[in-house]
This record gives sequence, C-alpha cells and structure tokens, in this order.
Amino acid sequence: ATRGAPADAALAALGYRFVPGPTNTPSDWVLRQTGIATSGFEWRGQSDYDAVGLAVVEWIRSRLTILCGLEEIREGVDPAVA
Repeated sequence: ATRGAPADAALAALGYRFVPGPTNTPSDWVLRQTGIATSGFEWRGQSDYDAVGLAVVEWIRSRLTILCGLEEIREGVDPAVA
C-alpha cells in the first residue's frame, strides 16, 4: 500500500477521487466524482462539504510527502486551519 491509500479511501467513501489534470504534470490533479468522470464537486449540504474538505486536505498532505519528499509531522503542530 502507498502512503496515499488511506487518503484515497477517505475521498472514495465520500464519492470523490482525484484524477490527473490537463497538463499531466505530477502535481496537477482535479477532483472528480467517482461515478461520473467529468463531474466535480456537488453540493450535498454543509456537513458533506466539511467532510470533503477535510478529506481533500488529507489527500494533499499525502501527496506532498510523496511528490515533494516532505516528512509528515502530526504531533506538536498547531495548524492555522483545522
């Protein structure tokens, strides 16, 4: 399993996934619904919006460690946005 697998699973559970963007560069990704490859985010209420937002942040964190070789630090960090 890759480091991104849990973040991918969290997005999939909400009905979304990231697909390569139009430039096909390693850092270009587009959020899409899992069942409709051309559809992006769909409003399903505030709680869904919040859950998708948190899942996207986790997905981005996982990709930063993969693409940029960053080390994830979870303890002792007070994020500006939670």
